[in-house]
Amino acid sequence: MFFSSVTVDEVAQLIRALPPKSSPLDCLPVSLLKSSVDVMAPLRARLANLSFATGVFPGRYKVGRVVPHLKKPGMIHLITSQLQISVLSLRC
Repeated sequence: MFFSSVTVDEVAQLIRALPPKSSPLDCLPVSLLKSSVDVMAPLRARLANLSFATGVFPGRYKVGRVVPHLKKPGMIHLITSQLQISVLSLRC
């Protein structure tokens, strides 16, 4: 598997496009991440590129929380009406 490197501008653009809500796994609020995008984007780009080059990813990025989501309201008893959503932390 091969990942191409990312640029600081690409990372900054992704940070700016983040929705305003945070995940319970996040250690930084979105507002803080967005307000410090000029500092955080180069650090995040470097971390991503090092991870892509070495194939080593921080353990924090391998943790998720699975949350059930009901597809059809009122059909909670049917397993087919439930969707499992994995909430990942990308801001720590």
